Amino acid sequence: MKVKFKDVMCMGNKTYKAGEDVEVSDISGQQLIDRGDAELVKDDDDSAAKSKPAAKKSTTKDE
Repeated sequence: MKVKFKDVMCMGNKTYKAGEDVEVSDISGQQLIDRGDAELVKDDDDSAAKSKPAAKKSTTKDE
């Protein structure tokens, strides 16, 4: 889950700035959002990749 911190946040041994996007586990991300420390970031890359149809394979035979 990708979240954006609303304020300076220390997680583990790293300090993150306000407005910084960070990839965290789903559980950690949901806890941060529930406490109001972060907001969910929508991934444009992931949604675009999922919405594109898969390329069709050619099934023509040489005769």
